[in-house]
Amino acid sequence: MCGRYFFDLDSEELSALYKKIQEQARQEERLAEKIATGEIYPTNHVITIGGNKDNKPVAGVTKWGFTGFKKGQLMINARSESVEQKKTFAKPFQDNRCVFPMTGLYRVR
Repeated sequence: MCGRYFFDLDSEELSALYKKIQEQARQEERLAEKIATGEIYPTNHVITIGGNKDNKPVAGVTKWGFTGFKKGQLMINARSESVEQKKTFAKPFQDNRCVFPMTGLYRVR
């Protein structure tokens, strides 16, 4: 399970996505300066791609982590083999999936 990943602005694709989302965030006067790049940790504000009400892909800014499990604790991973059965993840897994664009991930031991 991963606890960090890398978002490299040297990648043309990721850099273009970052600039687009940063400009959008500036126009909406929210979070533009908080979008993390480089080494990404849980609780960072990151770029994600999710679906809008019409199920069209939309890029936006999300705080990495799943709240609501235990007060003061943040979940960052779910097991693929049980995600549909776990109360914490079943509905979000069905209705609110998103993609985290990244260059790579770390597995810290």
